Amino acid sequence: MRHIAILSMFLAIPMGVIAIGRLASAYQKYRFAYLKTLRSLWLIELIQLCLMLVNSYILTNVYDRFTSRAGVVSESLYRLVEASAHLLWVYLVLLLFLQLFNLKLAKITRHALFVTAMLLLVSILALTAYSIVDLTIYPVLMGYILIVLGAFIYVLFVGGNFFLFARRTADKTSRNILLQFGLFYFIPLAILLIMAFFHLFYTLDNDFLLLFSALHSSLIYALTLFYLNRFIRKYQVGVGDHHAEDDLLKSRFAAFNLTKREQEVVMLICEGKTNQEIADILFLSLLTVKGYVFKIFQKTRVKNRVQLSNLFNQL
Repeated sequence: MRHIAILSMFLAIPMGVIAIGRLASAYQKYRFAYLKTLRSLWLIELIQLCLMLVNSYILTNVYDRFTSRAGVVSESLYRLVEASAHLLWVYLVLLLFLQLFNLKLAKITRHALFVTAMLLLVSILALTAYSIVDLTIYPVLMGYILIVLGAFIYVLFVGGNFFLFARRTADKTSRNILLQFGLFYFIPLAILLIMAFFHLFYTLDNDFLLLFSALHSSLIYALTLFYLNRFIRKYQVGVGDHHAEDDLLKSRFAAFNLTKREQEVVMLICEGKTNQEIADILFLSLLTVKGYVFKIFQKTRVKNRVQLSNLFNQL
């Protein structure tokens, strides 16, 4: 089984690189924020896959991970990176959910989540340091177990809300495509966490675990490659109402980090207004308007007003 597991891993990694590149290309084309978040999620998945390959086969053959000092240090640091990746991964799952439904968290909720994440990170750092000093892997393993369990519960919560919001979506096309998205992505993510949690309590063969992770990642990347364009077309681009256009415009404004005043200037430029006309409409001086136009060109990386109009009129 070892050869099959390694072969599956080396097939999954190139698929991951292609899928991430496809998401990056789609983001450059459409400027939807959720594409950037999805790209970050799969990048974390790819990094974890490579780390698992290194930890399971290369480091295991060099020393005993549970008795030698080098083994304990290596395993502790590996679990620290894995736990940190899970924390970042949980944040990105929440961000993806908010972006798909155009929702925002209350300020107090954002602060509470940030403080919780920092406390968890400090705790796992302390457990890692204790494991290295005391030459025992079990403290950091216990911290890792708690984070994986918390991540699993969190994904169930976010996934449940995702399906709830999807079912409440008024547009039938968007509703169906969102439900499919949830089935394709949230359920496999939950399964992966279950497997990670199960592995900590029951000794699973490294070959089996690596094969499962490679097949799981391959499935995720394959879905991205074959399903992404359909999702974008039907959910975001193919919805022919004003709400979809407004969402797209907001996504592009956010992607270029334009201020409200800069957004107003962009809209007037797209309407064909001159700098003097914009100054008269917004009650600004001509010099101020020229300053806004210069900043907008810098942020959007366009060279003239025609390119800027084309960028924001492709809705």
